Amino acid sequence: MKLRSFFSVLTAMVGIFLLIAVSGIFWLAAQSPLTLLQGVHATPTAAMLVPRQAPLMVSLLVNPDRVESFRQVITPPGQRRRSRAELNQLKQNLLAKSGLDYQTDIQPWLGQELTLAVTTLDIDRQEQNGLQPGYLLALTTQEAGASRQFLERFWQQQALQGRNLVFEQYQGIKLISAKDPSLANVSAVASQSNSAGTTVATAMVGNQFVLFANHPKVLRNAINNIQATDLELGSAKNYQQAIAHLEQGRIGLAFLNLPALARWNPDSVAKRESKQPDPDKFESLALSLGLDRRGLMAETTLVAAHASFDQPSVPKLSRPVEALDYIPATTALAASGIDLDQLWTEISASLSSYDLIAKLVNQPLQDLQTRWGLNFPEDIFAWVTGEYALAMVPPAPAGSNLGLGPNWVFVAQSTEPQRTENVIQQLDQIAQQHGLGVGPLTLAGKPISTWTQLITAAPGSQPDPETKTGTTVLGAKVIGAHAGVDSYQIFASS
Repeated sequence: MKLRSFFSVLTAMVGIFLLIAVSGIFWLAAQSPLTLLQGVHATPTAAMLVPRQAPLMVSLLVNPDRVESFRQVITPPGQRRRSRAELNQLKQNLLAKSGLDYQTDIQPWLGQELTLAVTTLDIDRQEQNGLQPGYLLALTTQEAGASRQFLERFWQQQALQGRNLVFEQYQGIKLISAKDPSLANVSAVASQSNSAGTTVATAMVGNQFVLFANHPKVLRNAINNIQATDLELGSAKNYQQAIAHLEQGRIGLAFLNLPALARWNPDSVAKRESKQPDPDKFESLALSLGLDRRGLMAETTLVAAHASFDQPSVPKLSRPVEALDYIPATTALAASGIDLDQLWTEISASLSSYDLIAKLVNQPLQDLQTRWGLNFPEDIFAWVTGEYALAMVPPAPAGSNLGLGPNWVFVAQSTEPQRTENVIQQLDQIAQQHGLGVGPLTLAGKPISTWTQLITAAPGSQPDPETKTGTTVLGAKVIGAHAGVDSYQIFASS
């Protein structure tokens, strides 16, 4: 072989190897769990199965195994075994009653989307026999044959548990359902509970979806929605507009029909009928969840009943507030913004018609108020007209003196120093009224003030050398602390 030909062949081989190497690098990068940090911009395909009036739809837009791999990557090496064990335990608990195994029965065919929806508040639309919401779970499949085998095994397990299976063909799709055998011979069931009380129903829609529901009627309505696009949520204008304004990459998406949720009330029928949502308020809420190395990032769109998306409102903030600089990096949950007093006033007024959502917002606040003996709207929110940040820090390690529950940190910008000083004095008075001591302390070279509670330890085992009797040890348990740093006031539960 001539030298020139040899170098030509060598060059070609090197080029091929480089191409393979570069392709491999790109493939590895694409498969890396860290790509989830960018999220996806997909929308739930299962929206075609959900009716427009559905109160709630929540979707995971990536395969759960990818989320699990991401969690393992960002978890410190020494904690990965524990993290994996926790996830495996969660899977086992979720499937405990079904007799199925996630890794064997579900993982081989599960696709990139899981959607759970509350499709209706009452399946039979007869409130006099009680409400039974309709639930629909849609799982995409990447292997139709394995999905059908999974459903066969699932129903075999149900039959072995004594449930009577009901088979039905609806518009060319096979539906299978079963009722709780313990209710089969109870004649009073129809008069005491909702007549739609089926335990589980399934269907395989084409080669795309595996559906679970709590009644065959929920599945029939889902199939109808596919064939009549004017019925399904995906074509609803408020849904499309809300989703269009969520710009960040995401792994999950939630859509709430606020007027429908306002009617989801466990109170009496008369109270539900007398308390209808205000049509001039909000119509829907869309929530996008993305991943960050420190946790989840949320982006929301709140749609007013008469919103104009041609001229969307301009957010008050264009960048994170500096109050977040004082929030620990280990924070599990954080919220921040400006003018907390105005925000709380608006939220309270807006949620007054939505009992379910108002309870979710107010309950954590009430727990904190009970714990600290405060009225937050009056004692705290009223003077926070600048920046603020609220964070929940994970529980302290076992054996520490910080308590077993989560710790809270609240940071507020002091825009009026004299008013801030008056508020601090008022908080100290409230603490003293609840039997707490107020005292100074130096921490990391900075003065702080603590609210403490005296506690007594058990008598000492060693007698006092003078009195020859046991000793009682007094200690102080920190209930809260606060400090002024620059132009910010920092409050914490420890």
